[in-house]
Amino acid sequence: MKNFFPEFYRDEIDYKDVWAGALFVFDTNVLLNMYRYRSTTREQLLAVLSLLQKRIWIPHHVALEFQRNRIVVIAEQNKRYSETREIVEKSYSNLVNEFGKLQIQKRHSLIDPTDLLRNFEKLKNDFQAELENLKKEQIKIDGPDNLLEKIDLLFFGNIGAAPENLKSIEDLYKVADARYKQKIPPGFKDFDKDKDESDEYLHSGIIYKRKFGDFLIWRQILEYTKANEIKSIILITDDMKEDWWEIIKSEGNKVNGPRKELINEAKILGGIESFLMYNPEGLLKYAKQYMNIDVSDETIKEVREISSVGASPQSNPKKDELKVVNSFPSENQVIFSSQLTEAFIKFNNPIDRNTVPYIGSFYTRRNTFVQWNVNGWIQFSENDTKLIWHPSQDFINNDEFHNPNADNVDYHHFEIHIGRGPIECAVKDIYGNAIIHQVIPVYLAR
Repeated sequence: MKNFFPEFYRDEIDYKDVWAGALFVFDTNVLLNMYRYRSTTREQLLAVLSLLQKRIWIPHHVALEFQRNRIVVIAEQNKRYSETREIVEKSYSNLVNEFGKLQIQKRHSLIDPTDLLRNFEKLKNDFQAELENLKKEQIKIDGPDNLLEKIDLLFFGNIGAAPENLKSIEDLYKVADARYKQKIPPGFKDFDKDKDESDEYLHSGIIYKRKFGDFLIWRQILEYTKANEIKSIILITDDMKEDWWEIIKSEGNKVNGPRKELINEAKILGGIESFLMYNPEGLLKYAKQYMNIDVSDETIKEVREISSVGASPQSNPKKDELKVVNSFPSENQVIFSSQLTEAFIKFNNPIDRNTVPYIGSFYTRRNTFVQWNVNGWIQFSENDTKLIWHPSQDFINNDEFHNPNADNVDYHHFEIHIGRGPIECAVKDIYGNAIIHQVIPVYLAR
């Protein structure tokens, strides 16, 4: 029976031999989680990858997903600083307020919380100062990224080819759609990813659908191994869903390696004789065993904890819908032309910079839409949640736009437009939420 059903005989695998010659393939979430690790953990994982550099590889779609979602993870990490600061400040304020309600100093002869509050305030201030120092070391959205440079070097020449054309992708979507309906792995757990919102995006003339990402990655792996006659691969992924792993319900859920369908398909379509899968914790544990690499227990513990959170952009709860929380000029505000040397829009989420060209001002007198990023320059502030427009001097000095006196009227009406109508021209945040079209009416006065 072994000849007919080799995927059911895992005890026949020579793991030491596989580790000695296998191609190591990495999923998107493994690369993204490096931004969540502490520096010591990150460096130990990078050291393992460096030793394997001649045998590591990522599909083109993994590289694309990584580039698209890297900023999302960096933004999340930066946001943790303000969230932590807010928790500490709120805790201290609550403590002070609660003692204030008791009026202990007036109503009790012995209890005096003054020293406690003073010490708590000092502890708070010391922690906030340390937090500020740590924030300076944090990778910024628009700053240098030394981790990205290291990942670029590691995978230079080790990235799969891009899809040939849109038709080749659309053909795969048809296959994936049919497989998902029958719960054939991988990726079927993402079948409803486009239920509440569009999950499509454009890159290099090809429209991608996020819900089919796992299937594209899988097919690109099999095409690469088949073309290069690779017989052993080890796939490293932090995706622990049942559309990748065989999960047995026995006194709780137990992971029993990759799905048997994947092992079978890897052999038939990819020519792969030995197919293993690990999460990053498994990679580090077995690297110690088979590569004689020194990996600390603290590193393995942190990698395990990050994996348990399951925090990739694809699996995160949906972020709050994108909203404008403040602006200047504000809705129906009357301002003087001299005040329009700077305008801003404040959003609740970081903005996808690629959609900024769909923000501008519509001048009803001229029937003209003025793009903010063309007629001046845009400053990105507060972790890309605030866009500040600095209009060009030529534009500000143009009386046809800014001088109500030219028409012998008291004011001109114009509108700030966020998005321009169709979804293709929407303003989006880094989580994919969109403002398709919102108008802020404003008046320029004499």
